[in-house]
Amino acid sequence: MSKFLIPFLLVLAFISNIQAAAVHRGGAELLNAKAYSIHFDTSFFSMSSHFGDDGVLIPKFEGSSYRLVDTDFKISYGLSSNIETSLFAKLRYVSSSDGVAKVSKTGPESFGVLAKYSFPTMDQLQYAVGLRYRQTLYTNGRYTTAQLPPPDEIILGDDGSEYGVDFYATYLSSPWKLDVKLGYNSPPNDLSSEIVYEAFALYKFTKLGLLAGIDGIYSLKRDQFTDSPALKPLMSHGQSSLFNSLNREKIAPYIGFNYALDKMLLTIKGQSIISGKSTDKGNLII
Repeated sequence: MSKFLIPFLLVLAFISNIQAAAVHRGGAELLNAKAYSIHFDTSFFSMSSHFGDDGVLIPKFEGSSYRLVDTDFKISYGLSSNIETSLFAKLRYVSSSDGVAKVSKTGPESFGVLAKYSFPTMDQLQYAVGLRYRQTLYTNGRYTTAQLPPPDEIILGDDGSEYGVDFYATYLSSPWKLDVKLGYNSPPNDLSSEIVYEAFALYKFTKLGLLAGIDGIYSLKRDQFTDSPALKPLMSHGQSSLFNSLNREKIAPYIGFNYALDKMLLTIKGQSIISGKSTDKGNLII
């Protein structure tokens, strides 16, 4: 990681989740026509152990480590009172160590588009549907057991295209806001299609908001190597099980707060992956 990028990411960490409008919008709360929102998000992930393909917890190797830093940028615009569009991009840094040698990589990870359509409000309940598409900006090498990945190589993530459709529901009853998202996701790297979900509750004071929620992935178990995992091509994912997974699943609760600063909103969350399959156990600061 370059000496210039490190302070850049640290600055973004202090402005994590800053938006151009001082309000924490639920998934079904769209921008007004011709309004816009600019969103920065920096997350830090540290692996503590792994979940096997069967969900059994596997300790990490002694002295090993894996860290991931994502910096996301999104700009959204209200095309009309019930249509919102967004462009987003991700910059990623990964580092992995087996206790002896360390390898790291930094680069642009992906870009994408998102469109949402909201339905008429029913009492205090709002609904919306969204379509999204994401494309990674790299191609990973694939290896077999006879040709192991190079020890000095590490991937940024799963490569290829991703698309999905999501359903959003937001319930408003001041000072409470309840939000639910349920979606279908087709991830990159020919991974199994899956159901993604998130739910959170926000209690808002005058400027301070407290929130708690959970998000996760439920696999539809359509990986072509489900019955023959030993034949799945290998990739240079280092000391992590986040990528090139087999029917991945996870459950990750979080808590946090936000604070309104004039026309900006600062949000900080702490999250932990507490259960899963073919993924890492670990903690995130967002």
